Amino acid sequence: MATKKIYTTGEVARLLGVNINTVIKWFDENRLEGFRFPGSNERRISTAGLYRFMAKNQMPADLLGEGETPWQRKFRRILCNEPARLFVRNGEAYGPYEAVIQDLSRGGARLVVHGEKALMIPFGLFKLNVSVIDGPLGGAQWQGDIAYLQPKEENLGIGMRFAALNLEEENRLIQFVDQR
Repeated sequence: MATKKIYTTGEVARLLGVNINTVIKWFDENRLEGFRFPGSNERRISTAGLYRFMAKNQMPADLLGEGETPWQRKFRRILCNEPARLFVRNGEAYGPYEAVIQDLSRGGARLVVHGEKALMIPFGLFKLNVSVIDGPLGGAQWQGDIAYLQPKEENLGIGMRFAALNLEEENRLIQFVDQR
């Protein structure tokens, strides 16, 4: 368990990659455990409450590693802008959806699907198939699990945890991430 016991709403927002107003909303709806300082609007969230919230909302704590700071990611993430094609599957395949890989690590990626098609992606226990269209990773094929879904206006952010990559794809990904 982390050495830090209490987090501000701003810290939680940075850790989860969401807007601070989203964290405040979760807190005010009693979805995120914490307390307010008497006579102020300042909110604080406990580490235990944050872990429970992440587990309940299927936000994988395994994306966050153990390090000197409790929320250091297991693998270094890099920003990128790689075009990709996404299929969502659960027995049936849905897609393709045109996406952009916004950030990438050896353990997963964040993809964004833009436009109305993003709103048609089915929710539930689905697996992902991603094909990188162009650029240094062009032709790469990855499979994995949905770590989180983050709808915003006509966009859908999708966190992906990679399933076991074959050795060639893993080496290619490591080389790409390490070169940046």
